[in-house]
Amino acid sequence: MIKVNSNFDEVAVKFNKYGKNVDKAVVSALNKTATQGRVFASKEVRKEYTVKSKYIKRGISVYKATKIKYSATITAKGKRLPLSQFSVSQNKRGTTIHVRRGHKKLLKHYFIATMQSGHKGVFVRFGEKRIPTKGKYAKTKIKRQPIVERYTLCVAQMFRASKVIKDLKRHVINRFPVILDERIAFYNR
Repeated sequence: MIKVNSNFDEVAVKFNKYGKNVDKAVVSALNKTATQGRVFASKEVRKEYTVKSKYIKRGISVYKATKIKYSATITAKGKRLPLSQFSVSQNKRGTTIHVRRGHKKLLKHYFIATMQSGHKGVFVRFGEKRIPTKGKYAKTKIKRQPIVERYTLCVAQMFRASKVIKDLKRHVINRFPVILDERIAFYNR
């Protein structure tokens, strides 16, 4: 979790010369910095992992600053992502997954399937053989193993596994003063 805080009381005394809209400018600058930090974090994660940005952005939340609370927070959380969200391909030997850039892995006995609902995933047969109760093979008396979808890292684990947090802190610290100057100029025009 990254927090962008402001010591507003000390800053307000210094910014009195800029006019009465400094509090609006600080809140706006904190929120814009946090939003830009979210985009920056998504790009940094995608430099190391082969996941699409929409799945990363779903796992990153921005809690915005208000006039009462001068703090904007960027948090990464969420459930583990299915392997199908990453770069995968299937051949006769199994399924090749490409989660981290530059690291491919062949998983034998794994396969890519599309469910009746339209969901596409990477599955493996797992468990004790049983007679299916629904689906294509429900009327046959053939025992089959159930299939289980496979998952990998969540967004928070991707943050911790790479240097994203350190780079994100540096980015936020560098961008906040620039954005604050822009916001003060905007509110005092």
